[in-house]
Amino acid sequence: MKKYVQHFEESVREVGVKVNPYVTQSNGSIISISETIDCPIKTAVSGPSAGVIGAAYMGGLCGLGNIITFDMGGTSIDVSLIENGKPKLSNERLVEGYPARIPMIDIITLGAGGGSIARIDEGGALKVGPQSAGATPGPACYMRGGEAPCVTDANIVLGKLNQKKILGGRMEVDIELAKKAIREKICGRSSLTLSQAASGIISVVNSNMMRAIRIVSVERGYDARDFALMAFGGAGPLHACEVAGELGIRRVLIPPNPGTLCSLGLLMADTKFDLSRSRMMLAIPENIEAVNAVLSEMVEEGSGLLDKEKIAQDKRNFTASVDVRYERQNYEINIPLDDCVMTEERLKETLQRFHRAHEKNFGYYNEDFQVQFVNFRVSAIGEIEKPALKEQPLKACAVLPEPQEVRKVLFVGKEEYLDTPVYGREDFVPGLAAEGPMIIEQMDCTTVIPPGWRVRVDGYMNLHVEQDGGGKS
Repeated sequence: MKKYVQHFEESVREVGVKVNPYVTQSNGSIISISETIDCPIKTAVSGPSAGVIGAAYMGGLCGLGNIITFDMGGTSIDVSLIENGKPKLSNERLVEGYPARIPMIDIITLGAGGGSIARIDEGGALKVGPQSAGATPGPACYMRGGEAPCVTDANIVLGKLNQKKILGGRMEVDIELAKKAIREKICGRSSLTLSQAASGIISVVNSNMMRAIRIVSVERGYDARDFALMAFGGAGPLHACEVAGELGIRRVLIPPNPGTLCSLGLLMADTKFDLSRSRMMLAIPENIEAVNAVLSEMVEEGSGLLDKEKIAQDKRNFTASVDVRYERQNYEINIPLDDCVMTEERLKETLQRFHRAHEKNFGYYNEDFQVQFVNFRVSAIGEIEKPALKEQPLKACAVLPEPQEVRKVLFVGKEEYLDTPVYGREDFVPGLAAEGPMIIEQMDCTTVIPPGWRVRVDGYMNLHVEQDGGGKS
């Protein structure tokens, strides 16, 4: 890791960038090269975390605090939950089979992307992923020697992706190779027609992604229907509406450049150091002094780390939380504290929050049980100056031009191909509103708006896609 990041730092200087580079952390913040070398585990699973930070920022601009992120690329889908504008954190995760007990944004990753390979298993069932064709040889339609049918091949056969060129016309594709791969590997080993096989591939991969969304929502005690789905990554907007519809989510938000939302997230990230101490004690007034001693020790250590990063005093803030359980339980719930100083009043509030959280997670609580503090956590945060996105005025009479083409598209749940207009993303200006079905193409992704969905454009160029019947804010 030391060799890698030092080479990165030298490369940045060679191209003329004078400021020191930072590296993203698993908790969604950024750290210096020296801190990355000292503690490289902080960067594990850090790439997807930047996308969650970007989603939280963009959602804030749109007035959406409750979001489920839907980051789909070529090999995988990354899903996370944002509540009241704040990404959920996990303090325990397996990385390549090894436990990593550091704060990480709670992201569920499954092998479901554009390059995921479809196959018929020994029992005759259609399966998709987790194996991927990657970029080389890639899906069959890429004309790079790939022979396995992939999700991208299915989308091209169904008309959802451009059947001649993708990446804004920069890359040619061959629909006949996609058809050949599906016929040989899927139709030839089942009774499915070409259209049924292609549609089945999409249905299966959508089901896999719905499972990931349920893990971060339903299995955490949340109703997915209370959230908007923010789709990004190169393939997220291609599948988001159909996945949302199956889950009862009525609003999908698609940022202006879905393929680079992670990069925006990096620009919006602060630097942060997460500290923890294990001190088991009962949550009673007699232990308040001991609690404050632990918190004060961590705040002092965090201040020293921010000193190393040369963070100005007026750009610093500290947040605290504690892992709480009923005495003799073997699991804890993390409860945020309002300040890094405990008082009797704050102790009462913390206990009430714990009881409510326990009921939400496990279905019950008991105020007569002894409550125990287990781990104390403090985050030392250094605020980084961020770019401001400018909101554009809405155009009252914005209308769509003539479509670039009309393509036959087979949507999930439909038996017949529908004549579907295809537009460029540049056609969607602030204030425009339109009804699906339609396909929206841009260099870094393709957005599919199924029948029964409508789209409008806000001042930040986001697409708000809602299912007929309205959505929840």
